[in-house]
This record gives sequence, structure tokens and C-alpha cells, in this order.
Amino acid sequence: MPKTVTPEVAGFIFFALALMVLATVGGMRVATKAGYPAWVSLLFLLPVVDLVVLLVVAFSKWPVERRLEQATRYRASAQSLGGLASPALAGRAQEPSYWGRPQPARPSWDPLKVRL
Repeated sequence: MPKTVTPEVAGFIFFALALMVLATVGGMRVATKAGYPAWVSLLFLLPVVDLVVLLVVAFSKWPVERRLEQATRYRASAQSLGGLASPALAGRAQEPSYWGRPQPARPSWDPLKVRL
């Protein structure tokens, strides 16, 4: 006699799978923003490995932090030598120089701050 799945069990399985997919996609977004590859979030699906990965990710220096420190050190060393750091190496674009003149006002794209 074949066993059938009750609607309650089917609903629970569907909910659990949907929650797993949502958590994995969210984990992929967090991993890529932290500088890790997206597949790191798939390791959280494995029972014992997830604790190890969580400890490594929580207590190690993230790749994004390392790149930021490197860019900050490079920018500080270039400015201490009297030169300007290259925007490509520093990780951000330089503001235009106006040689002491007031900078032009930037338009506000906030709809609540409309100028009359």
C-alpha cells in the first residue's frame, strides 16, 4: 500500500525548501559584498561545516577590509610623498580640484529637497 503525503507535510516541505533557497541567495549576496566567493554560502547547508565556516568568516579579516586597508595605506604614502594617489590604485575616483574656488553646488536628487 503506497503512502501518501498529507497536505500539512507537503506544505512544511515546501516552506522548508523555500526558506533554504532564500537563505542561500541571501548568503550569496552577503558573501560577495564581504569579498568572498558566492559558493561559500553553500557551505552553510552542510551540518558541521557551517559552524567552522561561520567562525572563519566571523573572526577573520574580510577580503574587502584588506583591500580597503591597502588602498588607504597607498593613498597615505602617496600623499606623504607630495603626490596624489592614482584613482585606479586607490579604489575611488578623485574629486576635481578647483584651486581654492568654491565648488559648484551638486543637484539634489531627493524629491523631498526640491529647490523652489
